[in-house]
Amino acid sequence: MESTRAELIKYDDFKLRHEWKFYEVYEALVYKKTKTQDYLANIHIVFTFNNLTDFAHFWNTTNYRKITPIFTDPFNNVIRRIKDKELKVGSIALFKSNIMPTWEDKENSKGGEYGFKITGDNGAELSKLWEKLVFTLIGELSELVDDVNI
Repeated sequence: MESTRAELIKYDDFKLRHEWKFYEVYEALVYKKTKTQDYLANIHIVFTFNNLTDFAHFWNTTNYRKITPIFTDPFNNVIRRIKDKELKVGSIALFKSNIMPTWEDKENSKGGEYGFKITGDNGAELSKLWEKLVFTLIGELSELVDDVNI
């Protein structure tokens, strides 16, 4: 009996070299303790993946594919209810799973960050740039992947 293509494809064929996590960082509304403690309290893991199948499902069924509505559309700004508080998403991050999105993580101690300001009609261009950056990193299409945490 001849195998179909679907039967020949194994789950491991789509496994990524690194496990990745998407985070939402909520805008801190009130600082009660140190900024570091408040920042840590406002970080939420949205999704963890280590293979292309899980990533593709996440990417195609969430706002992360086109990130500008998360930040620019007043009707669709992402508001999360966490422990009876409504929090607005202030930024999103993608990091290798073993690295926290904080300056205090030793892997980030000598790092930097990219920030983009969305003005006017450049949202579509920003979404394209974001997509290329995410695909380049998780697909390891650059020799810099081992040096980059986003």
